[in-house]
Amino acid sequence: MGGVNINDGHVINKSIHRFINSQSTILKRYMADIERSWPVLIVCGRVLPLFLLVIWLLMIRHFVIEMPWITIIPFNILVISVTMFFYSKARWIGNDTVSPIIGEHDPYIHVSGRELNHLRATTILMIVVISILASIAMVWHILIATSVLKVAAKAIGEV
Repeated sequence: MGGVNINDGHVINKSIHRFINSQSTILKRYMADIERSWPVLIVCGRVLPLFLLVIWLLMIRHFVIEMPWITIIPFNILVISVTMFFYSKARWIGNDTVSPIIGEHDPYIHVSGRELNHLRATTILMIVVISILASIAMVWHILIATSVLKVAAKAIGEV
């Protein structure tokens, strides 16, 4: 009886999605992202590495004997701090008394994040022990590296 055919919008949605996901639109979005982030790319990709390289070369030049230890000791400190972070996440350090369950609970039904993170913290502890033992075992190699760095410092000084 002269009814009207109503378009429910699927054609419009499909055309909008086709326009948004077209290759040129994706390329324009990528280029806009690069245009917005060029200062970060320049600083982190060019300036900061160059600055850190100059500092590293100056440290090699002036702290030849200490340079291997300046590298290894911060590494061990970093590994130990990561271990402490995992211990705090597993709540072995700074045990949190706040629990979402009031009263007694069945440990077989309720497994808290503390129990789930114990394995992770133990794994990190083993990694710390292995890395510290490896750095202790490398003392002879560190002394050899010191003599190599002395030669490198002379080469840097001549340039």
